[in-house]
Amino acid sequence: MERSPTLARRTTELKNLQLDYHPQLHPLLEASEYRDLAESPFNDLSRDELALLLARAPLIVTQGNTPSHYWLLEIAPLFYLLHQHPIAASLTVDLLILPKDKAELGIRCANFYAPALTARAHPSFRQTMISRLNAELVDFSRPTRAQIARMAGLASASSLTERKKKG
Repeated sequence: MERSPTLARRTTELKNLQLDYHPQLHPLLEASEYRDLAESPFNDLSRDELALLLARAPLIVTQGNTPSHYWLLEIAPLFYLLHQHPIAASLTVDLLILPKDKAELGIRCANFYAPALTARAHPSFRQTMISRLNAELVDFSRPTRAQIARMAGLASASSLTERKKKG
């Protein structure tokens, strides 16, 4: 499959990245609901885990006003959460750079199509996590229910335990 000729990829250090939400994204930001990300589960993430989480989700951007400035075309709460980590500035992030005249395409794909397809594939976070935590894995150190609950902002690890059906 050929990569679009209008799409460029760049890796940059977070400490050198100047990033702002694209002006056309502000109405979507105001209409979106996200939990307060003030309490972060950083004690549970190693440097390697943080680097991998940053690497698995390139940011969709257009070039900004200067060579180091970019307009972010997607609502990216996970990126901003990870960006708060004390060692994040020493890590890198991948950028998918669209031409300025393709900003609407990036906004549409990242903020409407991707979430809709993700919701279709994973309709229940809780049930998916319960199934994954209960899966029998050999020679694999999985996170604890408490770690996943903290990362997800759940009240307790018990919410990731299979509930017995009545009757």
